[in-house]
Amino acid sequence: PRIVDASGRRVLAVDLRGRGSSEFDVNVKNYAPATYASDVLGLIAELRVPKAVFIGTSLGGFVTITLAAKRISAIAAAVLNDIGPRVEKAGLERIASYVGKSPTIRTWADAARYARETNGAAFPEYGDDDWDRFARRIFNLGPDGAPAPSYDRNIFRPVSPLQAMLAGPLVWGAYRRLAR
Repeated sequence: PRIVDASGRRVLAVDLRGRGSSEFDVNVKNYAPATYASDVLGLIAELRVPKAVFIGTSLGGFVTITLAAKRISAIAAAVLNDIGPRVEKAGLERIASYVGKSPTIRTWADAARYARETNGAAFPEYGDDDWDRFARRIFNLGPDGAPAPSYDRNIFRPVSPLQAMLAGPLVWGAYRRLAR
């Protein structure tokens, strides 16, 4: 993790497995919130952090909800952004439309265009410079020198309707634990 000292507080910015600077996992079944939550619990145990404030956007928020189910005592407080106990079908469809795909990206301008195409609805006020900065956060230089997505393309596995139905009550229960 990247560690930043913010006003006497230690801030950890964690790249989940298969994303950012973390290694890819050979077992794609490990790209799941329960595994990510276990990874986070292992990290805070290694750093001797008994309790933390978690800020999670999208998947990071879902990992925080999963942490609440696994070990609520590790959560001092939580801020969830762009996620809740129910994920709308339209949101999942939007993610499925681009995650794991192999777009043709040869330049940083291509990467910025791709970032705008896939995220423009969420950030309609962004200009060209904003999209360039955004692209440089979600792409790394690939082995051929061209920008490449900074995640394992195998991370996204669609959830079956049965899995969603069975997980629903568990997710709601964990979400409610955060409110206590």
